[in-house]
Amino acid sequence: AYRRRAVQLHPDKGGDPAAFTALQDAYVVLSSAHRRRHYDATGRTEISAEEMLQASTAASRQQCVSSSASPPPARGSRRDSPAAAESYSQFLGASGSRRDAATTSPRARPGAGAGSDVDPAHAAVKPDLSVRLPPALRAAVEGRELESVPVPAEFQVPVPHVVVSGSHNDMALSFQQIPLQNDEGLLREGEVLVQMCAVPLRLHEFGADTDLRVGDVYGEHGVGRVRLLGPKVDGLHIGDFVMPLLEVDEDGDLVEGAVPPGSARLFAIYRAARCARLTFPGDAMLNEGLLAVSKSIGAACCMVEEYSTLLAPGDSVIVNAANGIVGQVMLQLLSKLGFRVFAVLRQHDWTSAETMQRQLEHLGAAKVFSDDDNIRSHIEELQLPLPQLAFDGVGGEASARIASSLSKTGDLVCFGIAGGWKRQVLPSGWGKKWKGAVRHFRLDEWLQQDLEMHSAKLSHMLAEAARLLHSNSLRLEIREYMASSTEFPSALQDAQAYGRLHAVVLRFEASAANAPASHVMPIGQSPVVAYRAGVGRLPQHSGASEKSWPAKGC
Repeated sequence: AYRRRAVQLHPDKGGDPAAFTALQDAYVVLSSAHRRRHYDATGRTEISAEEMLQASTAASRQQCVSSSASPPPARGSRRDSPAAAESYSQFLGASGSRRDAATTSPRARPGAGAGSDVDPAHAAVKPDLSVRLPPALRAAVEGRELESVPVPAEFQVPVPHVVVSGSHNDMALSFQQIPLQNDEGLLREGEVLVQMCAVPLRLHEFGADTDLRVGDVYGEHGVGRVRLLGPKVDGLHIGDFVMPLLEVDEDGDLVEGAVPPGSARLFAIYRAARCARLTFPGDAMLNEGLLAVSKSIGAACCMVEEYSTLLAPGDSVIVNAANGIVGQVMLQLLSKLGFRVFAVLRQHDWTSAETMQRQLEHLGAAKVFSDDDNIRSHIEELQLPLPQLAFDGVGGEASARIASSLSKTGDLVCFGIAGGWKRQVLPSGWGKKWKGAVRHFRLDEWLQQDLEMHSAKLSHMLAEAARLLHSNSLRLEIREYMASSTEFPSALQDAQAYGRLHAVVLRFEASAANAPASHVMPIGQSPVVAYRAGVGRLPQHSGASEKSWPAKGC
């Protein structure tokens, strides 16, 4: 009922924006048992800090573990394909396609984000998750002042930042040398100071649904190393690699409109509870460029592990936004697992479409389609079975086009917003003509379901991906630029190039502190198009480097 009403009221379909917002607010309350009980008791949708504290305290005292036996799988179930399990274990080091029932729950599954249709067969047991109070509430409960330590002067000098500037309708990225952004020069309880290694430039984040605002520090991807620890920080140490995460609410869903971590700067202060700790063995270290896109690599690995169990050997899969890092990794892993992968690209006005198609086919795509094509008709013309699964990294109306290409029972996994829209539009008749599930995956949500356990699992996946990259069994192209006023314009031009397969990464060096100058580049301008070569590559800019995979960190 919610989906049907959402389609009717969606502004893109001519609906009333205010009514659509009200519908979403009602859904947030009704889809959360805690919020629904609160609304029934008080008549209010807002939850005060005191009420949240009471709920947290009650949850910590009463640990509810509900268990139920999983029903036996149906005959011929794709979920238990031994070939898929063995093949995935071979290529990605997984421990098996099915997990121990004691650690499996709707919330513990990667696909169980907001709006997911959870298979009851996977809802065996809810894990015992302890509640951690925010530092301010923790100090209030313990009857003491919030502790802090001073930040040394060496970290408060002007350092590189990439800042959102311009106006809301005409955003630009500005490279600036500014001091560490924190009040009073203090590192408070539960906070860590991180030196960022590198971040990718992903300009589709400036779409119509962007959460970025003028004045924000850009970036929600990338990895850094802990340089300073605030008081009462548990589980992190000086020198640890950490991945800053987006904020989630008490239900584990991403907070709408929350400010991104702002990872595109040399030094940053984050809450330790919003940092995933990554560990790498000596023989499987990612270099700086790959660390920058490790969130994308990890997301692809998680989705392949989770959803390849829905398939039988030889099944067809659609990967939309196949030219992105997530799409390229999924394409290669799925093809190595024996599945037929159809790569889908957004329609652009670029002259190198055939070159890109050949490159994706070289990575393992059985066929490459344009998002504007009638994909279903093309698959039927090839006399191939319709796909059982699709991964959509674009969103908006692209979701409907992809879903319409699925078999009647095919599932749609939504993982990205390369088209600039956070919401997905489903085709008319979904739920009647199509019986598949719509699932949502965000790595930030999955990690924060159990930060310690899932960070360790992500580290294992990234280490296995690093070994595949070193052995050339997995291929990615990273183009790196120094985070400096001289190289930033070239990096931004490169990032705006249509139809590229390589990731554009900014590397941060401590020696860049106190460097002069700043540079502003509007997002909408793309002079790089004039420099495109016939093979779809940019000429090598001074300072740009295409990296291989040496085992070194930042």
